[in-house]
Amino acid sequence: MPLPESWRPARRPPPPLALLDAGLGLHSLREPELVGRDAERDALWAALRRVEERRAPEAVVILGGVGVGRSRLVTWLAQRAQELAGVAVASARIGPGRPFVVEELVLGLRAAEGLLPEAPPPAGLDADERGVRALRRLRELAGERTLVITLDDVAWSEDALRLAERALTTSGLGPTLVVLSAQQDALLSRPAEAAAVERLRARALSLTLGNLPPGQRGALVSGILRLTPDLRTLVAERSAGNPLFATLLVGDWVKRDALTVGEGGFCLKAGVSPALHADLAALQESQMKALRASLSEDDWRAVGVASALGVEVDLDEWRGAVAEAGLSPSPGLESSLVDAQILRPLPTGQGWVFTTGLLRESLLAAVGASAALQLACARALGADPRRADRVAQHRLAGGDNQGAFVLALAAARQDAAAGKMDALGARLRLAEECLARGAQPTLAERAALLTARGVFLRFGEGRMEAGMALFEEATPLAEAAGDYALQAELLRRRGGVRFTLGHADGETGLFESLALAEAHGLIDHQIEALRDLSTVVRHRGATEDAERHIRRAIALAEEHDRPGQLPRARTTLAMILLDTGRPAEARTLLERCLEDFADGSSRVHLATIHNSLAAVMHNLGELEGAQEHYWRAYTLFDEIGSELSALPRYNVADIYVREGRHEEARALMDEAMTVLGERPSALMSSYVLSMLVFLDAEQRRLELLTPHLGRLGEALETSQLADRVVFVKLSEVQRLLQARPEGVDPATLARLDGLVTLQETRLKG
Repeated sequence: MPLPESWRPARRPPPPLALLDAGLGLHSLREPELVGRDAERDALWAALRRVEERRAPEAVVILGGVGVGRSRLVTWLAQRAQELAGVAVASARIGPGRPFVVEELVLGLRAAEGLLPEAPPPAGLDADERGVRALRRLRELAGERTLVITLDDVAWSEDALRLAERALTTSGLGPTLVVLSAQQDALLSRPAEAAAVERLRARALSLTLGNLPPGQRGALVSGILRLTPDLRTLVAERSAGNPLFATLLVGDWVKRDALTVGEGGFCLKAGVSPALHADLAALQESQMKALRASLSEDDWRAVGVASALGVEVDLDEWRGAVAEAGLSPSPGLESSLVDAQILRPLPTGQGWVFTTGLLRESLLAAVGASAALQLACARALGADPRRADRVAQHRLAGGDNQGAFVLALAAARQDAAAGKMDALGARLRLAEECLARGAQPTLAERAALLTARGVFLRFGEGRMEAGMALFEEATPLAEAAGDYALQAELLRRRGGVRFTLGHADGETGLFESLALAEAHGLIDHQIEALRDLSTVVRHRGATEDAERHIRRAIALAEEHDRPGQLPRARTTLAMILLDTGRPAEARTLLERCLEDFADGSSRVHLATIHNSLAAVMHNLGELEGAQEHYWRAYTLFDEIGSELSALPRYNVADIYVREGRHEEARALMDEAMTVLGERPSALMSSYVLSMLVFLDAEQRRLELLTPHLGRLGEALETSQLADRVVFVKLSEVQRLLQARPEGVDPATLARLDGLVTLQETRLKG
């Protein structure tokens, strides 16, 4: 059913029954009604209606301090949308020690739909892959309905934030609203998560919550429990409009059996002091002392294990960690913690969630941060690659800096090889934290870490020269360590950067990488060197050599069962097929590759495929489809900060020129120069400047022609770049100016002739 225009009920609901004689035994089980927040609710409802109407994903970020009701507002939206329109809702809560629980999204939605749990995801998937898999499963379960994904407390999980970003870019996700909440204080100490939140806020609805205003504080307290007017006023003033503080103050009286029925509501029993705590921290400290006094040592430490595992606690993980810690908790511990409002059972019946994140953090500080308990959690989680981040974090918290570093570095190397820059950045930060705490890497590990950092700078941030410096620093370390695989990788990566910067010896480095890989039987490195070689020789027009290299790479991947290598190799082959007049074959290959990477697991590779497919459609005259794929490519490249975003902009500008939209083409090229910055690579700057020179000649903007040609000449003459696209564009400019030489500075014409000759000579060489 469609969403109504408003979330408000058609008629004002009757006031709640004042059943004072019903007792307080069930008080802890009721959920207080959301008070106020009408403006925020209106904004959320409008976002949900936009998603339904446009059939496209959007996101909402809700920020606020401790206890202001962020989670309650998120829950309200999910419940109200289900009540009024039957939307599908998938929810996950996050916290320290449990940074990503993406499978809970699918599990929870399946349970809500009355379906049995499905098999776990395949082993070996990292957080990105698990996230994309979950998004697709959620859409399958939701069908045509609007899907609401709620991610609570994302300040503790960069992976959850990546999932939200991925939801906005994953094709075919349909009407989906991702609602995230984050505690502002927590973001202050987590720069990576804070940066991700800011990226999302730039493209999402952003709401910031504070305490409720004075006029709504009485209603807040009344919604928790019907108290006598004087007691209601006391709680309203002390809590200052903070919903969590008000709830805990009243709950503390209930737990202490301090209330009785009075005139018009519950009041304090005779002789009982209000004992109102000064603030939330003081109240939590009091509760911790009471809990500690009521538990045995093993029970107390078992509660600490739960706090170490996260806000949501999986039952099997908790039991495994308790056993690893050598504890024997009381049989009724779980029930007593639920009764004491410390834990609340998960809907799945397979674990619990802490009633408040603040409570869990207090327990973690009091007992869960123990090194022995953290290491017990790490052992219980085992060697499953999907849990590598969690295991590393537990090891780090437990003082095993070395073990945590090894795990983080291994995960980072996998991400670098797969081109997963978002995940790579997170793993590198974790590895850096391990080093800061005293991990001592071997020579080979130092070289591997420098290489991974270089890959991130090169592809994740587009800083080629900075990446190259790290590759050069890592090379002698890899040689001293005798790590041939890493040496081959460094030769290949250095060769690729050298080529992109316009140096002729880049191709030599790739051949050296291939030779080293062949000498030591390194199949993956052979495939990667052949793929990069194919790209380089294609740029200088040697299409036969390029096709020979890439077909050899594909044959190696198929012979040695390397399916992960095939999509990128096929993308390279497709562009060669296009160059040699076989666009239909190229299109078939690229559409297959698009399916391989449509999950968004590597934005670099996905953007490259979109750009290549657009080029094929451009060649076939399907300009509208080509333009759509070019836009997708440069949006993805922009998201990762890659200078490669200049390439699809160049291609869209080329379409605009064909359509006579010269000013729009020029605006795109000016934008591309801004993206490239002050020190662009010779390859990308030559593409953009050659298009600007062409536009200057076509539009007779001769006052711009000379400076643009001068910058292009500097880029070509100070490098060894030989590129067919640049040569063709300069040749077109040459023909335009030869046809209409009037008004053109003879020195400019001579400079142009020299650059055309230079490119022609280099390409022949």
